[in-house]
Amino acid sequence: LFSSMAVERIFSPPTCVKGMKTLDRTLFLKNVDLPAIKVPTKQCSLFLNYFKKKALRHSNIKSITEHREEGSKILLLRPEECFHLTEEEKEWIYANNGTITKHQIILDFKHYSFNDILRAVLPLDQVQDVPTAFEQVGHIAHLNLREDQLPYKDIIGQVLLDKQPGIETVVNKVTSIDETFRFFKMELLAGRNDMIATVKENGCTFTFDFSRVYWNSRLHTEHKRILDVLKAGDVVVDMFAGVGPFAIPACCKGCMVYANDLNPYSYSALVSNAKNNRVAEKLKPYCLDARDFLRTVISDMIASYQPSRSLI
Repeated sequence: LFSSMAVERIFSPPTCVKGMKTLDRTLFLKNVDLPAIKVPTKQCSLFLNYFKKKALRHSNIKSITEHREEGSKILLLRPEECFHLTEEEKEWIYANNGTITKHQIILDFKHYSFNDILRAVLPLDQVQDVPTAFEQVGHIAHLNLREDQLPYKDIIGQVLLDKQPGIETVVNKVTSIDETFRFFKMELLAGRNDMIATVKENGCTFTFDFSRVYWNSRLHTEHKRILDVLKAGDVVVDMFAGVGPFAIPACCKGCMVYANDLNPYSYSALVSNAKNNRVAEKLKPYCLDARDFLRTVISDMIASYQPSRSLI
């Protein structure tokens, strides 16, 4: 009898790819013999409905496929069903002009998922686990690979590029976040070298150079939590505004926002994003050290503060 592990091995990539460091898609070819029923073309729906619990279910393999004989199709069954067809089912097949058979399918690179491929490629005696987590920033996938995964970084990047829709660039973080400007150095693993990302968040669009500014998609919920508290007419001070993920939506809610960031690339993107989202008149942008921003700009603003407006 087939165990779940045995079935998984049938649809796994061939063992020859283990340890591969440069992607060779041709090595993922694999022939698989499956139990099947040859059915009359006009009765495909009838057979598929009758065997819906035993038909092959695979995200990248159709359960009905072509047959070399005109007027016939092949209904693929799950691998374990070669042992599980009852006498009643066999009689039904013959009574409806079907034939129990086996059918060979050819699997290749396109049939396997990102996880399937990396589980097959990475030697788990050397690599602790498969890197499945990454941050997507526009068209960029940002990985943070561990030391044991680095020897396979090129193939990890290429497989991610091939398998993840919408990804055109894959990068890996190579240093901790810069203490002054809050961005990290990265290396290109796969795809085009284009770090200008466009992201939509909280109803606004942000464009920025991901290699030179700080952006964290996981802060989306926190941004929204604060935005939900704001109301039109509030005055908001953002000392570390970045490219504007909090400041720009606040402007969109009708707030007047004093937004500061020391990083000149963040400041430039902040100003541009305010214009692109049509809220430039609500934003007062600055490129200062946060302490100087508080001592000068905000100190002066508070001195002229109007009690009828909320200051946040």
